[in-house]
Amino acid sequence: MAQFLNTGQAVRRTRLGMTIEEAACLTPGLALVLVTQDRLLKAQATIEEVLKGAKAIYGPILWLVVEDGREEYLAGVLSPFELM
Repeated sequence: MAQFLNTGQAVRRTRLGMTIEEAACLTPGLALVLVTQDRLLKAQATIEEVLKGAKAIYGPILWLVVEDGREEYLAGVLSPFELM
């Protein structure tokens, strides 16, 4: 997504107004991946739990962290760098 937005100001402004689904359709290599509730992490999850769930995933990965009891609110995004 960062590469998608790395353009001139006029194009960037247009792209910021798009939905994620529109951006995925217009950009080769950018895929929209729906995340099921059981794949969302709670802020209280241990690093061991995070890594255990990652063993079945291939390629670049980011973990979405949601607030406990409010799964519709994104609390943060973790990359492998944060877990090193």
